[in-house]
Amino acid sequence: MTVTLTYDDVLSRVRITADALGTAAEEALVERSTDQIRWTTVRGGGAVSVTAGVMDLTLDDYEFDPDVVNYYRISGVNTGASSHIGAGTSAAASNDAVVPGLPASLVTGSTMFLFASIRNSGTGTVADVTGWTRLIDFGNVALFGRRWQTGDTAPTVSFQGGVANATCLAQIYARTNLELIPVTFDTVLHGSAQNIAYPAITLDEPDQCVVLIGGWKQDDWTSVATPAGFTEIDEPASTLGDDAGIVWDRQVQTTAADVAAGSFVVTGGSAAISRGFTVAFRLADFITQQTASIVPPLAGDCGTNGVWLKSIARPFLNRQVQLVWRPDITVTRSARAGVFSVVGRTLPVVVSTVRGSRQWTMYVRTTTANEADELDLMLASGDTLLVQAPALCPIETGYVAVGDTAQTRHPLRPFKRTFTLPMTEVAQPGPDVVGALSTWQTVLNTYGSWEEVVAAHATWADLLTLVGSPSEVIVP
Repeated sequence: MTVTLTYDDVLSRVRITADALGTAAEEALVERSTDQIRWTTVRGGGAVSVTAGVMDLTLDDYEFDPDVVNYYRISGVNTGASSHIGAGTSAAASNDAVVPGLPASLVTGSTMFLFASIRNSGTGTVADVTGWTRLIDFGNVALFGRRWQTGDTAPTVSFQGGVANATCLAQIYARTNLELIPVTFDTVLHGSAQNIAYPAITLDEPDQCVVLIGGWKQDDWTSVATPAGFTEIDEPASTLGDDAGIVWDRQVQTTAADVAAGSFVVTGGSAAISRGFTVAFRLADFITQQTASIVPPLAGDCGTNGVWLKSIARPFLNRQVQLVWRPDITVTRSARAGVFSVVGRTLPVVVSTVRGSRQWTMYVRTTTANEADELDLMLASGDTLLVQAPALCPIETGYVAVGDTAQTRHPLRPFKRTFTLPMTEVAQPGPDVVGALSTWQTVLNTYGSWEEVVAAHATWADLLTLVGSPSEVIVP
């Protein structure tokens, strides 16, 4: 995946583009953070349409934190169920490293599981595998996980504490759209027996889990029966060394259900010690993910044009404004309380709740008739506005509703106006409010026919980049 971030100072926006999210991605999630701990979904970025693994539109963020590092995290998401891909060729050796084959038909973000074992239980262990996460560590048996990316090659699996003729085995199995970290798992060590026991797990949630059961035995076999309700992945056994085998099966749950303890029924070979595991994985939050960063600049201080007024619904109205400093600017919070005198008591009783939001008045100057007209049209929209200022500008910022406005002409310079803007701080608009750069009126004002539209814009995405005029907010 490639993520590109650029800052546009015309409308004060961070433009986010991404491609190669993976062919399995059905939509993209776009988030922003300043600390990479707390993430906020970028407006319009909750479920960005993806076609053939490529984001088919460019997303603009107007609500960034100015003058500091903003991190943008783009995740490719598959909203469907997990599907079976298959198992790669198993590998075996006598007290030596092995290289199990990768499954065929892997796609970006596929979840791979690596099951490995060494024969000498109690002293032998499976070493860490570069680039893989250890999910279950159970004596001489281990289960690892990894998401496949283009360029991945078959891993080398090494072992520690081995002895002469210790049979080493490993195999990789892959599915789409699964988390790497188990929801729950359990393991069991079984004394010498013909069959291989696996443990029970409790699984109340979530639905759509994939359950894997696996077993290792300190001897080879002719075959292993598949427990009811499961589908076999594979059952490789080897006589390299002193013999051993591994077996694993899968189950896809539509509705979460507990898995009872059971056994793999083994045919052939001899009674021997064995180990078993049961593990569940939920659907993945994402299949691919990448983070990029940018510092969106406004200005070093309030400056001549350092403050922005932004329309959340109609960002083509966004304007830089020049503040007029007044010594008497006051920020107030209305009380929400009632004071009640009680008969027979000296002290009254108060019924109160949290105070109201901040209220203040902002004074803005325009120097030309065009600036005054465009600011007036922005205010005429009645939209919730975002006051955004440089980090060093000591004014109130946030989402506001603007009350009754006033324009005052300068007595000596008639084109210069001072706007009085009563501000009331309000809640951030909900995620369903997504800004549009233009309207159908923009198209009608710009082009004389559909032929001209088609000639100028090859796709709908191109047409959506058209920027509207402030006059379009006026309804005759």
